[in-house]
Amino acid sequence: MEISASAARRAVLMGCMAAAGYGGLKAHWALGGELGITDPQSWRSLLAALTPAQRFAAFWGTVVLDLLGVATLLALGLPRFREALGPTVTRAVRGLALLGAAVLGFVGIVGLASTVGPLVGLWPDSDGGMAAWVFVVVYSCFTLLAAAFAVAALWRPDHLESPATVAAGATSSRAASARRAT
Repeated sequence: MEISASAARRAVLMGCMAAAGYGGLKAHWALGGELGITDPQSWRSLLAALTPAQRFAAFWGTVVLDLLGVATLLALGLPRFREALGPTVTRAVRGLALLGAAVLGFVGIVGLASTVGPLVGLWPDSDGGMAAWVFVVVYSCFTLLAAAFAVAALWRPDHLESPATVAAGATSSRAASARRAT
């Protein structure tokens, strides 16, 4: 399956927006906001039970991971960044992106299923003091970010050299031209 450059750019944009949505919500909570919290008293009690380090990791740690996710998407989805990274680093980043896609995809899909079940009456709801839309948004962001990681990791720009064409002694653009000519 070949992924076009425009599809890769759209996936990167979608992934960056998903990371911004989730990271923005976590930053809002870290700064004391209560958007999506249905039981503010129990929310405050939960936060009070955490150590400062736990609170920092729970909120700002996630924001930092979102920023790393955005950097990964940009590094893989924009040719000039791929060229700057070089083939060895690009392969490592691609591997991490595929791992992230697998983990976030699993968590996102399972989370969406467990959120939608109570919404459609399949089992009782236990919201934990948060509005149902929070879970839908968070797990949708995970799923979209997973898809973006997968597309960005699997995209191979025509003008960059791939390991197979380097071994064969041809550039990928010459190989692509040869494929089109046949």
